[in-house]
Amino acid sequence: MEPFTMNYLAEYQTFESKNELNDAIDIHIERNNFALNETERSIFLMLSRYAVKFPGVAHLKSDTIAKAIGKTSRTIRRAIAKLIELGMIERLEFMRSVAGGNGANIYRIVHPSTSTRTLPENTTTAAAEATKKATEPITLKNNKPSNTTDTAKSFLSTESDVIKRGLLAKIPTYIAETLGIFFDASAIHRLYGVMLRAKASINRLLTFESDEYEYNKSLMSVLSAWKRGKVRSLDAVIYEATKRTARRLWLIDRGRATFNL
Repeated sequence: MEPFTMNYLAEYQTFESKNELNDAIDIHIERNNFALNETERSIFLMLSRYAVKFPGVAHLKSDTIAKAIGKTSRTIRRAIAKLIELGMIERLEFMRSVAGGNGANIYRIVHPSTSTRTLPENTTTAAAEATKKATEPITLKNNKPSNTTDTAKSFLSTESDVIKRGLLAKIPTYIAETLGIFFDASAIHRLYGVMLRAKASINRLLTFESDEYEYNKSLMSVLSAWKRGKVRSLDAVIYEATKRTARRLWLIDRGRATFNL
């Protein structure tokens, strides 16, 4: 299908730019690192590559994906269903306007902030391990572990998971999920405090819950830049980004109030 005939995909875009799409892809991969097998990961990355021209949306047949990945169409359909279940993509059936009947499916990369995926409780340890791997150097495993040491480490890990889960339960859902991917309880407590102070500097009556999507979008943008090594002081940048978002939302609300007078 020629590119110029695919302009209709513009109405299905989920992202404003390629950079925003790339940030979302990184977060989806990080968030679901332990849930994806090789086939599912390959399909998601393939859809992501085809979703660049119109950020977030691709139009592909299962057979096309199957040939590219080297798997059967049945395997592709099963993997697609898994990606949908994880809240990474959504599938829209496309009806041919001339010939009729079902054509290739339209696949959209779901914005991480609007994903409806509900994380089961047993993913907490996996998420913590993903964070640990992202922030700590790789070390060789000792083939002769000490039972005492292993027991202590296991206890500390379980205790930290409980503390982290309790802390995240007190934070707005999307922001909690984003912070929970990358940080331990101590860092989450510190960074969320930074966000609260930044918001309060504009207006203490503002709440994250009323515009959580906007605040979380700003947070993800900062974390994406941080992961690429472009942020030196994470706390300072999160503070400024949250403050800018709060100011913009406050001005919008104030403008609405004035208009309604």
